[in-house]
Amino acid sequence: MPRCRLRRARFEAGEAVTPLQHQEALLKLRQDDELVQEEVFAPVLTVQPFTDETEALEMANGVPYGLASSVWTNDVARVHRLSRELDFGCVWVNTRGPLAAEMPHGGYDHSGHGKDLSAYSFAEYTRIKHVMTRFA
Repeated sequence: MPRCRLRRARFEAGEAVTPLQHQEALLKLRQDDELVQEEVFAPVLTVQPFTDETEALEMANGVPYGLASSVWTNDVARVHRLSRELDFGCVWVNTRGPLAAEMPHGGYDHSGHGKDLSAYSFAEYTRIKHVMTRFA
């Protein structure tokens, strides 16, 4: 995060995660900033302005990673549209971070291969083969 401080990002402290760790919101980031282009495993939210839904999708999908994304809206049609178009293994709507054991979890692209949690994770440990035979 120090590189962003030097560049122009504005930090907003959020609620405490632990006594020594707070959630951070980083505002005024550019698409090419490291915190936008890289996966960050910390309680950080990047906020970028956009002009319309098309630009927002291009920006969201314009990263090499695809673990999770979130959509914040009350428009159900927008939720369906964006969740179809977002190239991420997980799309949260009006929330962020919850995992459910019965739902698959895992990313696309550089975020890894396969899923964990849920019955879908078993596919990673199996080799499925289909054999069809006909004796005439």
